[in-house]
Amino acid sequence: MNQSSGSYLVLLRRRLLVAVLTLLGVATVVFSLVRLLPGDPAATMLAQAGAAPESIAALRAELGLDRPLLVQYGDWLGGVARGDLGRSLLTDRPVLELIGEQWRATALLASFSFAWAVALGVSLGAIAAYSRRRWLDWLTTGAAVTGTAVPVFWSGLLMIWLLSVVLGWLPPASGSPLSVILPGLVLGHAAAGPIARLTRASLLEVLSQPYIAAAHAKGLSERAVLWQHAARNAAIPVVTVAGLQLGFLLGGAVVTETVFNRPGLGRLLVDGILWRDLPLVQGVALAIAFTYVLLNLVVDLLVGWLDPRRVAMMAAVQGTRPRFRRRTLVLLACSLVLLAIVLLAPLLPTQAPNSTDLSKQLDPPSSLHPLGTDFYGRDMVSRLLHGGRATLAVAAAAVVFAVVLGGIAGLLAGSMQGWPGQFWVGAFDLMLAFPTLLLALLVVAVLGPGLPALAVAVGVASVPGYGRLVRALTLSLQRSAFVDAARAVGVGPLRILTHHIIRNIIRPVLALATIDLGRAIISVAALGYLGLGAAPPQAEWGLMLYEGRGYIASAPWASFVPGLAITLTVLIVTFLGDALVE
Repeated sequence: MNQSSGSYLVLLRRRLLVAVLTLLGVATVVFSLVRLLPGDPAATMLAQAGAAPESIAALRAELGLDRPLLVQYGDWLGGVARGDLGRSLLTDRPVLELIGEQWRATALLASFSFAWAVALGVSLGAIAAYSRRRWLDWLTTGAAVTGTAVPVFWSGLLMIWLLSVVLGWLPPASGSPLSVILPGLVLGHAAAGPIARLTRASLLEVLSQPYIAAAHAKGLSERAVLWQHAARNAAIPVVTVAGLQLGFLLGGAVVTETVFNRPGLGRLLVDGILWRDLPLVQGVALAIAFTYVLLNLVVDLLVGWLDPRRVAMMAAVQGTRPRFRRRTLVLLACSLVLLAIVLLAPLLPTQAPNSTDLSKQLDPPSSLHPLGTDFYGRDMVSRLLHGGRATLAVAAAAVVFAVVLGGIAGLLAGSMQGWPGQFWVGAFDLMLAFPTLLLALLVVAVLGPGLPALAVAVGVASVPGYGRLVRALTLSLQRSAFVDAARAVGVGPLRILTHHIIRNIIRPVLALATIDLGRAIISVAALGYLGLGAAPPQAEWGLMLYEGRGYIASAPWASFVPGLAITLTVLIVTFLGDALVE
């Protein structure tokens, strides 16, 4: 056995051990979160029958809900080890059987979406790299970024309207073998953006290396240089980010299955949360998280096979400084205008956002209502401004929450030695084992619907990203020359932390926060679309899209207005964040 094979086996053993520990942690987190869900499952099951408290107590004892939590946890964990996830409280069927019935639909959707995302993302990224700074580069990059900025619940409605209602090319709902194509294209296009952007950056970095120039000097053809020298090295970071997109696809399936009325684990999970079916919620969340962990294990081992030296992800090639400054000023101006409109919404001379007039139901745009009215005759301009204020405020609060909590945890993880520091690293990895939307969905289910709970849920799901970034920056700065010089002159650890480390990590953290704001806006709107955000009649962009989904053919403005507002806002924020990162 050579040294490379031995190193790979060591990597395999370590990753398998970490995966087992992570899966155990996932099971513990799922059990704890589900037990925090508000309400009593026994009371929910007997609510329609008007059962007496004695009957509810008897059902709780039958279900084992009156036993200590540690006993319940031990019994449930033992059942998981035996492949027994319990029985659904509503259908009285084995949870594993219900998951098995829905798993195929979700696996088919995720597989088709992943294949389309990789094919589209790699193709767009390669075209952009070979057309650098030409019109084709900007066109393909813009297409990739737009796919990321358009929420899947709006692009799904658009595709249903265009390809199913108008053109009649594809079936809109499940029941046909072709029904997976439409939701798969929508979900895959959203996941293709990061793959395309990293493919472009990775290829540009590899093609600028000396060994590529040497290959050209030897007379090798462009195709030989690409496939024999550039492709494998450029594939390493692409495979890594493609694996991370699996979490997005598994979480996005929750929304996509709702939009397209498809069966699957996502809809099963939402139904379980709404009906307080504890075994069902535990089983589905565990199945999704387990799948995500195992798939990332496979991706990690594949990257180790591609490059035994475990090369780091390549940095994106930066643009020229003058062009960056002009673009940044334009984006900053757009952001300030957007912020001013949202903050001043209550002061603008518009109609009350919740004022109904049933005589003006779904009126088209006119001089009195420039963007039309909704089903209840409410002015779309007023609801757009007030809904934007709610959506952006919740998204901003979520990012601030994630930055503060993740920053503090990252500083502790980077400053502590031994097991205390490793504890925080393990906590970050455990949270990253859940797809972002799944974790946010579980947290908002525990806290209950409402905008404050929505901000906390979206923020909690983003905490590990900031924690890992701050930890990495802290460890790097602690080994820097100026920190060593400060220690040499007697500066204390606390002053080094506040005056040398924190001051130097603020800029990259703020840059990440700007990019993350776009993702937070989409997450807030997605949870609002699922009915876990603002309560009607309060205006919020995701809720507005949900209310207008049924009128996309007869009154398209009811869904186009909030959908376009989300897309444009996310595009502005994303491009501004990219400029700040550069």
